[in-house]
Amino acid sequence: MVAVYGRLALRLLPMALLLALGVGCQVDLPLAGGRADPTEGLDLDGGADAAKRLAGDGAGGAEPAPGGAPAEDDPWGDPEEPLVGAEPLPRMEGVEPGVYATDRRWPAFARGWPGRVERALERLGVITGLEFAASGVPRVVLRPFGDETRTHELRAEILTGRRRSVVHVNIEPLLARVHDADRVLLRALAEAAFQDAGRRHGPVPPWFVRMAATVAAGDLEARLTALRRRALREGAEAVVVDPEDATTAEATGLAALVLLADRLGPADMRRAILFVADGDQAGSVLGRLVREADGSWQRPARLALGARLAAIDP
Repeated sequence: MVAVYGRLALRLLPMALLLALGVGCQVDLPLAGGRADPTEGLDLDGGADAAKRLAGDGAGGAEPAPGGAPAEDDPWGDPEEPLVGAEPLPRMEGVEPGVYATDRRWPAFARGWPGRVERALERLGVITGLEFAASGVPRVVLRPFGDETRTHELRAEILTGRRRSVVHVNIEPLLARVHDADRVLLRALAEAAFQDAGRRHGPVPPWFVRMAATVAAGDLEARLTALRRRALREGAEAVVVDPEDATTAEATGLAALVLLADRLGPADMRRAILFVADGDQAGSVLGRLVREADGSWQRPARLALGARLAAIDP
């Protein structure tokens, strides 16, 4: 097979690899009629054991103590207390602490960061089947954005004549534990994979990128809850699902994922992700997989999302 520079090496990984890696893969989706969850085998919402395995040495995934106070066993201590007399960390590629260099939370987090990135790249392949060719692995940069509301952003650079993605991850919401570092990395890397696919085959619809990133990050329930709360705040009678409207990408992607979770198994979800990453049209792929008589998927997806949101107690 001829190697193509910058192309993702995409493949379906056997379930045996899931077991060998020990990744937690069970998710509870309350489905109509009490049927068994068809997403068993895909870690859409992340188990506690998986979260512990992913946390590694970085301590970025721990829950904050009530009231924002450090937990008793918190190794970071008081973030306002500067590091006095502490041995400085060696310079690490892709790590730019900026004003956080003297933050007491920083050393423990920074030391675990390289391993955290490696595990996220590995787990992205396990969950979604997406992998980067050696020449196309994105560069990951950890730095402060000066804005805790943003978790990451994607850029691109030219390296030895080839374009590759650069993932910038925001330090601030991770040190504050507003967001889980592993989920942020998985979401950002999934988006980078489709950024690369878009350069080869044409842009991938934003709603599908959101759907695949949610599968990778395993935060379906949290995002559904956030969508439900936003709809209530805005007084919306119904959440708009429209694959042609980029402003509804989050709702449309979640609707598509809920529909797939309702009707298909984990292998079919990975197949959908890989088909689109390889250049197939996202809407056509979903239409084929859900097997609607008219080939459409939007109406059943809208109904599936509405039922799930109605069952959420905000």
